[in-house]
Amino acid sequence: ELYGSFSSCMANTQDNIYSVKSALTQLRFDERHAAFVAALRVPLQELHRDVVDLLRRCAKFCQDGAISEEEKGQIKTCVDSITAKQQALSAKFQEVAAKSKDYICDDIAPDSLFVFAVSQWAVELVEWADDVSVFENKWR
Repeated sequence: ELYGSFSSCMANTQDNIYSVKSALTQLRFDERHAAFVAALRVPLQELHRDVVDLLRRCAKFCQDGAISEEEKGQIKTCVDSITAKQQALSAKFQEVAAKSKDYICDDIAPDSLFVFAVSQWAVELVEWADDVSVFENKWR
């Protein structure tokens, strides 16, 4: 059951990799991109750090085939942190996009796609973590 859940999560995140690849091939490394990246670097790095931490914890917790109450608590703490980081990223993205006065334009579309893909990756991992945190309940 856990392996199937993990496999499904990875398949879904693979789609995000195509989005990231598409965004990277279309990026224009100009002043507008530099400003966009400078403003979003910290929230993106923080989200990335927390999602990787969640992934590692869940993988470790699955090793013994049981998820303890303490491990469930750690998963919830990570998920709550990721949710806060996503909200911070969204707020910063909206602030940066509003300053550019172009929410949708060719110049920032690849950057926007990249931010969306990272955020969607976080959503997929959070959903998998939710599966992990209720794993024992499925087998009882």
